[in-house]
Amino acid sequence: MNLEHRSGSPSFSNPAKTRAEFTYSMVLNRIKIVDLNRGTASVTDDIENVLRKIEAWHQGSIAGYRIM
Repeated sequence: MNLEHRSGSPSFSNPAKTRAEFTYSMVLNRIKIVDLNRGTASVTDDIENVLRKIEAWHQGSIAGYRIM
């Protein structure tokens, strides 16, 4: 399964407010996060909210995934 989403996408609700703008994709047990450098914080500085938002979009735990 390969999913890719953009943090500002209008097709998704806003379950967690993030200061970072990012895209991510999920392949097998990996999540690849790309910082778009357009937010008020970097993905690194806002990682808790970024992961919370990805988990909400995924509609399940991402605890077993490797983050890149």
